[in-house]
Amino acid sequence: MNAVLWPYRFLDMKDSWAPGIRQLVRGLQANKIKVKLHSNFICKGLKSGTYRPAKDNPTDICIYNHAMLSDLTGNCLQAQHNWFWKPTGPTPHHAAIDSLGYGPSLSICYDEPDFRGFHTKGFKDTVGSWISDRVCKWGDRLSELQEPHCDDYWLILGQCSGDSVVTRMDWGGYVNKLLAVVRELCRVDESGRRIIIKLHPYMAGRDLSMPEHVTETAGALMEIDTRVQVITGMCSVHPYIKHCKAVLLANSGSGLEVMMHGKPIICWGHPEYHWTSYDLRHLCDLVRAIKLDWFKPDLQWQWLDWFCNHFCITTDEGAARRVKELLEK
Repeated sequence: MNAVLWPYRFLDMKDSWAPGIRQLVRGLQANKIKVKLHSNFICKGLKSGTYRPAKDNPTDICIYNHAMLSDLTGNCLQAQHNWFWKPTGPTPHHAAIDSLGYGPSLSICYDEPDFRGFHTKGFKDTVGSWISDRVCKWGDRLSELQEPHCDDYWLILGQCSGDSVVTRMDWGGYVNKLLAVVRELCRVDESGRRIIIKLHPYMAGRDLSMPEHVTETAGALMEIDTRVQVITGMCSVHPYIKHCKAVLLANSGSGLEVMMHGKPIICWGHPEYHWTSYDLRHLCDLVRAIKLDWFKPDLQWQWLDWFCNHFCITTDEGAARRVKELLEK
């Protein structure tokens, strides 16, 4: 069999993504799959054959990065299998490859995986070290650390309003939905708890070129109620998760960090981990969600263990196993 690494969505895998791609290639080769690179695909330290259109089209497997099945329109490479690779959380060393996409468009979002009862020896100790180191998928970029000034609050984790995980994997209008959730939470919660909203570190854009978008969003949120506090900037989410009552979000990858702390998740974007979270399909159902009587910590832990240690690729052996699973589908 042959596989081609196709330069969609990014051409250059850079230093941060290259180790994961090289690991994937070794997993393919362990399954006796010959790997070729499109001439525009750049991955440091990876030596492989070059894709030749006249000779290698169609191919058996075509692998895209940071993409999903619905992106494959127009002049795409003909292949028996189309797979999608992307780094994921909870650490910079985790990546996923799937036949549908990434994040909330992974196949495990639609078909419940066999995670119940999953147990990896020493995993709790590993997660404890991740929490101590305040790991995230971006490595050490979140160097500005802040601590909350209160305990027992609702925590809402924001996302980038233009990201495909809320515009394509959800129905768009993310900021309006966020405002609606905060209004409803203030209305139905009779406990008087504070509501801390931590906006996405890159909500102002990767080059932080849209500060006015953050200012406007934060202002609109704080106008809702005096209980609302908005946190912005490049700061770690771990201190905020540690002290909260529960977390509300659309379908953020930060849900993995929430699971590490064993906190309940109320989600309205149907993420890949919705099997153990509260599926907030309707805004009016928030009144039941905040009772938290649905939460099963052990089940959530089993999902996190399975995702980190089976579904994600972190080793050569894991890459080979995942490739085999996809071939057998």
